[in-house]
Amino acid sequence: MTDHPTLRPPLPGPPTDRPATPMVTLAARAPSAVGTTEPDTVALPLVAAVARGVALVFVLPVRLLWELIAAAGRLLGRYLLTPVGRFLRDWLVAPLVWALDRLVWRPLLWCADHLLWRPLRWVARNLVWVPLVWLARGVAWVARNLVWVPLVWLGRGVAWVTRTLVWLPLVWLAYAFAWAVRTILWTPLVWLARHGLRPPLVALGRVLVWLAEHLVVRPLRWLGAALAPAGRLLRRGAAALAGAVGVALVALAWGSGGSWSAWRGESGGSSSGSAGWSWPRWWGRGGPPAGCCGGSTDCCCARSGWGCAGCGGTPYVRCCRAAAGSGR
Repeated sequence: MTDHPTLRPPLPGPPTDRPATPMVTLAARAPSAVGTTEPDTVALPLVAAVARGVALVFVLPVRLLWELIAAAGRLLGRYLLTPVGRFLRDWLVAPLVWALDRLVWRPLLWCADHLLWRPLRWVARNLVWVPLVWLARGVAWVARNLVWVPLVWLGRGVAWVTRTLVWLPLVWLAYAFAWAVRTILWTPLVWLARHGLRPPLVALGRVLVWLAEHLVVRPLRWLGAALAPAGRLLRRGAAALAGAVGVALVALAWGSGGSWSAWRGESGGSSSGSAGWSWPRWWGRGGPPAGCCGGSTDCCCARSGWGCAGCGGTPYVRCCRAAAGSGR
């Protein structure tokens, strides 16, 4: 025998459905790196011998007995208990369950259905529900014929009485009151307004129109006729001043480009595209042609933007168009 425990494999046994419980074994201790012999063996040989003796006497028989019991249990479970359980399940429990289902449970369900549930349902339907339905119909008929219909006829009677004795008299009274108001008040008032108030109002309006015509309109018209010569003089002066300023500005702008006639030759006597107005063709020919504004030099074409002060009552647009036509 050695100092290390001997590792023995478990006894062979029949395979089971569940895995075998792993066995924990003690690994052998490695020899000491210092010496070749263990210090415990050398130090205490008597204690080691007593321990080995105890192990051989008590532990080994118990271990062998346990292994024998385990192996017997496995063999017994595999070859006796498992076949017996299968046999009992297939030939005793399954037939017993089938017999209980077919001979006990289903007959009990059939008896409960045909002998208890259906009679109770028939009793509840024919002895409880149907009488309650007939009772409800009777109560509804009584309520309709003895309560609702009389109330409906009573409501119709009250409505007829209210319409005949209250509403129609009130309507006729309203018609009578409207006719009285129209005949007694409205018609006299209309007649009074047409024959009593309208003539004085018309006369007053005519008087006011005559006064406005003679006191406001005619004096303003006379004042305008009196101020017309002064306005014409002011307009002529403004036109002459504007013409002089325009000629001066044009002369200053085109002074470096030659004479006025040369500028007319270059421009062809047509309007400058940016200014938006044209010069009269008779400009620089010794005055306007005969028949234009009575030969006045203050008249120029309306397209040029200047005024016309000597048309003699003729609108300056027609005057200048006639002058332009005679100049061509």
